[in-house]
Amino acid sequence: MKKTPLFLLAAATLLGGSMALSGSPAFADDEAKGKGHKNWTERMFERLDTNKDGAISKEEYAKRGTDRFATVDTDKNGKITQAEFTARMVERARKRAEKRAERYFKRLDTNKDGVIDTAESAKRSGKRFARLDADGDGKVTKAEAEAAMKKWHEKRGKRRHKKSGEGKSDK
Repeated sequence: MKKTPLFLLAAATLLGGSMALSGSPAFADDEAKGKGHKNWTERMFERLDTNKDGAISKEEYAKRGTDRFATVDTDKNGKITQAEFTARMVERARKRAEKRAERYFKRLDTNKDGVIDTAESAKRSGKRFARLDADGDGKVTKAEAEAAMKKWHEKRGKRRHKKSGEGKSDK
């Protein structure tokens, strides 16, 4: 059995995966809420429609893949090793984590002074507890916690997967 098709599949996953990952419905929701994120289609056309004619040609699409391959193939030998693949994936994850941490910090720093003090932390903690304590009795029961988690998942359009397989999609 040849290894080339498997290699090409792995490379295609790496090269095309960022578009699929960054094109999550969460970004489209943020755009609708006016948070400044562009939807998947807009970002795809900005990256791929290089001649700005309103259409992505096969050549433009292929060029993006070639460029991304070259980014991962750091030793420029025309092959991606496990080490190169892993390094690229780790770097992408690190960048996403940094952006996520920056956004979260800004949310916690409510007075915008560049630090999170104990009052800001306590305020956030109090808000979270209040969301969990549905009946306002100062205690969170398992039922309240489960209801809060269900509400959280529904709000984000995610399904709660149980070990029994209930709720899993047919992928």
